[in-house]
Amino acid sequence: MANRRGSCSAQAPCKLRAAQQADSSHSRSSRSSRTASPHPGRNASPHPAGRIASDPADAARTASPVRESKKETRRRSIPIQVLRVNLLQLQYIDITSQVFSARYLLQLRIPDGANDADLMRDFYDNEPVFPQDTLRPGARWFMEQIEFPTALSLVFNGKKVVQMGRHLDIVVKVTGTFFEHMELHNFPFDIQRITTVVSFACAEEGIVPVHFVEESLATAASAVGTDTFALSNMWKLYPGMNLSVKQLRPMPGTTYPSLSFAALVIRKPSYFIANTVIPLSTLTFLALLQFLLPGARADQAATTRITYSVTILLTSATYKLFVADHLPAISYLSVLDRYALACYMLQVGMVAQGALLGALITSTDEPSWPTDDADIICGAVFLVLYCAVHIYYPWVAITSRQRDLTAERLIFGRGKEIPADTYCHYRETTSQVSGIITNAELAV
Repeated sequence: MANRRGSCSAQAPCKLRAAQQADSSHSRSSRSSRTASPHPGRNASPHPAGRIASDPADAARTASPVRESKKETRRRSIPIQVLRVNLLQLQYIDITSQVFSARYLLQLRIPDGANDADLMRDFYDNEPVFPQDTLRPGARWFMEQIEFPTALSLVFNGKKVVQMGRHLDIVVKVTGTFFEHMELHNFPFDIQRITTVVSFACAEEGIVPVHFVEESLATAASAVGTDTFALSNMWKLYPGMNLSVKQLRPMPGTTYPSLSFAALVIRKPSYFIANTVIPLSTLTFLALLQFLLPGARADQAATTRITYSVTILLTSATYKLFVADHLPAISYLSVLDRYALACYMLQVGMVAQGALLGALITSTDEPSWPTDDADIICGAVFLVLYCAVHIYYPWVAITSRQRDLTAERLIFGRGKEIPADTYCHYRETTSQVSGIITNAELAV
């Protein structure tokens, strides 16, 4: 018994020293491993704590490709194809204010949009919001970014996003009053482009850019509702439309995609011919008849002759004011302005001629101005000028109108109806999605 106790007591210090040596060797190996690897997170460790304790710089580099991928996905521009643009009704044209009122139907397409989960994310949301994550917004959010920069007042009659197979179509019906820069050089034989611009409030330099596909304009169905044109007694509405893709630059470094579509209206000048041109022409011709009146200062005949000419001159000035009330405050002269000014200057010349000759001719017992050589020569000169004015200005107006009309017809074409197969596809799709779009809205 005593021997066993002695042996156990003798072995205890040995075991204690062995344990201490083992702990010492483990500590040295741990210190050497930390010295050799200043970034322990880079060493493969089977324990999760080894991955948690990784270097923050490594974590940032690991997450950076993911963020870059999401950023590139978000920056990818959304293509917008133009399916159709219809001028449903041209309601009003105001030349003086340079505005017009119209109702349009637009149908735009996001190709393969139904296969994009981001674009479908708000398909059933009535109030789409911009996402707070790094993904792109949905199609309905893009629909809410549609703007009409030239609109003075605007009412959206309907805005919808319709799934057409693998595509997403944006259908917009709008009524508004739009500003238009009227070209009045050839008034009242002028031809006007009724132009409207639609854009997306998504800058091409922004995080969610949008662009119109210009190639889609060649197959876009554009038409003009000529049957519902209420101003057909004053204008002729051309059945074709002109579509073009443009860019809006409200400030340097900011570009917004835009689509411009224009209709053509041709003025019927009969109203201004009957109420302005013919009266001015008649008054100027009557002013020529003053050369048939006798002129003698003794019996106040010269005074009567000048009074006659001045009365006609004032009447012509009244008609000039009538023309001015039907034109905007423009900085150039139209054809009608130049014609009225020419007639006015002819009448001023006749009044001046009567006054000067009346002062120069010496009174005799029985003077007679119509038989005076100077009076006859002046009358012939004014007659030639009158004929030249009434030949030159109609020729200028007619030739300019034909030239402009020929050029515009080459640009506008005749207007295209929607293809039959596309219309059948629309009907099949709308029969499956009831209440989204009606056949009446698809009709031209």
